Amino acid sequence: MEVKESPLVARLARLLGPTRQPLTIYVLKVTAITLIPSLMISALLGLALGGRGLPSFQATGRLEWVLRLALIVPLIETALMWPILLVIARFNLSMVRTALVSALVWALIHSWTAFTWGGSIFWPFFVFSYCFLEWRKLSLPKALGVTCLLHMCHNAIPVLALYLLAFRR
Repeated sequence: MEVKESPLVARLARLLGPTRQPLTIYVLKVTAITLIPSLMISALLGLALGGRGLPSFQATGRLEWVLRLALIVPLIETALMWPILLVIARFNLSMVRTALVSALVWALIHSWTAFTWGGSIFWPFFVFSYCFLEWRKLSLPKALGVTCLLHMCHNAIPVLALYLLAFRR
């Protein structure tokens, strides 16, 4: 018996899977898919909790802070995503469920720093995990490279905004 793919899964695969479009367009599209909802979730959590549980970014005026959060952290987290996904894959879940569990793991890790941070990164890490799994079908280097690039772009925009705002003070 053949299992039918749900319309949601089919749409995710079309949006987040490797495509014939230029990588630049793909990265811009997926960055918007991760960043806009993440910022909205973060704002809603911040409002709902009255600003409690927000991450503290005290080093926003330092260039090393920008480089660490925009470049180094995505490299490390993407490298760690691979073994986490390998462990989750042992449970023979669908790609969507594997990405959801991965996102939950990353949300819990980030929640140790600040509660709302875990909530706001759940969606981007779901997308990163799903993209990794899709690109992994082509090759591991492509999965690692594209996912890392997506993560870097996702982090760079708010980090650069905070950095530039620090200069206005």
